[in-house]
Amino acid sequence: MTERLLNAEEKRLLKRMDELDLSAMSEIFREQLLQSELYNSMPFVERLSEAVENYGRYCSERQLRRLLKASNLRYQLKLSSFNISRSDGITREVIQTLKDPELIAQSRNIYIVGPTGVGKTALACACAYNFMEKGHTARFYKTDHLLQDLNAKEEKALKRFRNRMRTIDLLIIDDFGIEKITGSGASRLLDLIDERYGRGATIITSQVSLEAAPNVFSSQSPHVKEAIKDRMFPKNTILIELSGESKRGEADELRDGR
Repeated sequence: MTERLLNAEEKRLLKRMDELDLSAMSEIFREQLLQSELYNSMPFVERLSEAVENYGRYCSERQLRRLLKASNLRYQLKLSSFNISRSDGITREVIQTLKDPELIAQSRNIYIVGPTGVGKTALACACAYNFMEKGHTARFYKTDHLLQDLNAKEEKALKRFRNRMRTIDLLIIDDFGIEKITGSGASRLLDLIDERYGRGATIITSQVSLEAAPNVFSSQSPHVKEAIKDRMFPKNTILIELSGESKRGEADELRDGR
């Protein structure tokens, strides 16, 4: 294919596109201009469409990078990287559930439970990655780190923090139940969950069964226990149960989504 030289007006246009941060579009347009046979064979709308689509892909990739950086995900995995195996509970139905846009639209809670090392955290992160590819926001927290942030903040800073968390589309609370939750940490965590109700989805990973999860909070009051159950583990909570031996340390641990 014959390559032609760019004229002054074409160079000016390409330079202007780069100045307007349209480099992804100018890249395709430049290729079209340089290949005279290609340029002459394509209708204007087709050439423009190709350049716009390339720019769209660039914007999506840039947005995903920004969302991933803000999310603090422990693993950057796709749901497609998981092996489907009923023996460990990662079934096609589970993957489809975690892809369902209604999780975000309906602000559902998901509780992923299973022994250590079977893939709970990775599965939660892959779900978040899937929704970030679609432009949704996500934030990953270890339970103890979230409690530290909640407890360390003064009232004004705490209010700003809760306002930010309220706008997150998907919040992951990892390793819930490793230790008892007491005092102001318990109260502030419940307030955060309560404020997110109807505004964002939440995934909780744990080794503690869903039935026993309210007991992670130290209060013995039946009224408090009922409030905890109602806020953090409502009746429509989606339960995903994983099983099997720990995959940590295996060569394909992360490649297979674990």
